[in-house]
Amino acid sequence: PIVTYEEVVETHRQVFRLSENRGLPFHPVATTAFDNTPRWHRGAALPVDFRNLHYEPIVTGSTPEKFGGLVAEALASIRRCGGGPRMLLINAWNEWTEGCYLLPDQRYGTGYLEALTRAVR
Repeated sequence: PIVTYEEVVETHRQVFRLSENRGLPFHPVATTAFDNTPRWHRGAALPVDFRNLHYEPIVTGSTPEKFGGLVAEALASIRRCGGGPRMLLINAWNEWTEGCYLLPDQRYGTGYLEALTRAVR
């Protein structure tokens, strides 16, 4: 299935809300994008219904600005959780094959890194 980055952001928001203030450590995740189709074997009959997985195979419409907004929401969620160790996880900084990376590229240059910098300031 194909999902938009906006749908991914909404899913993250739901997870943030469900995980906050449960008395357990909570370390939210922000992702840049995702597309694991390069890892699929086109002729394989997969026994897995991807709609039942906790991730989506193809995410479209990610931009540095949208990613920066997700990072800002994740950091706000961390602040709402109060004490304890605070950590934001980025998925992933170098998964080029899956379109999930935080490094400079030809399309956005350093846009994702700049969006991350703006969000954490």
